[in-house]
Amino acid sequence: MKKLVFMLSAIIVVFGAFMAFDTYRSSQKEKVSPYGNKKVSMQTLEQAEKDPFYQNIIMPAQLKENQKVGQNEVVYFFSPVCSYCEALEPNLKDAVTKYSKLKFSLYNAYEFKEGWRDYDLQGTPTLIHFKDGKEVNRLVGYQPKEVVNQFFNAIN
Repeated sequence: MKKLVFMLSAIIVVFGAFMAFDTYRSSQKEKVSPYGNKKVSMQTLEQAEKDPFYQNIIMPAQLKENQKVGQNEVVYFFSPVCSYCEALEPNLKDAVTKYSKLKFSLYNAYEFKEGWRDYDLQGTPTLIHFKDGKEVNRLVGYQPKEVVNQFFNAIN
C-alpha cells in the first residue's frame, strides 16, 4: 500500500512539474521579440525588456527594402553594450518625441554586424537620415541635446 501511495505521489509530482513547465514555455512564446526568431545576447534581451524604446527594431532586410522603395526615415544604429549610446539615449528620446512625425527605427549593430559594412559605421551611436532611400545626413557618437535637435530640425 505504501508503494502504491508513493508511486501515485511521484506521478502527480512529475505531471505537475510538466504542466508548470509547459505553462511557462507557453507564456514565453507569447512575448514577441522585436528580433523575431534570431537568437540574441542577454544584454540585448534585457534592454528590450526593460525599455519600450528598444521595441522599434528594424531588421536588416527591412531597412534594405525601405531604401529600395525610397522610404524617408531616421535610423539609430546602437549597441546595448555601448556607454555612449546609453548617454545619448535621453537626448534622443526627447528628440524622437518632439519630432514624432518622422519615421524612426533602431538598428542593433551589436546583433546585426553586417550593418557596420553596409552602412560604413565607424562606431555607435550613429544616426543616419535616409531620404528617397539614400543617406543624406549622419550624426556619429555622443552628442548634446542641442546637436541632436539640430539634426532632427534639419530634416523638417
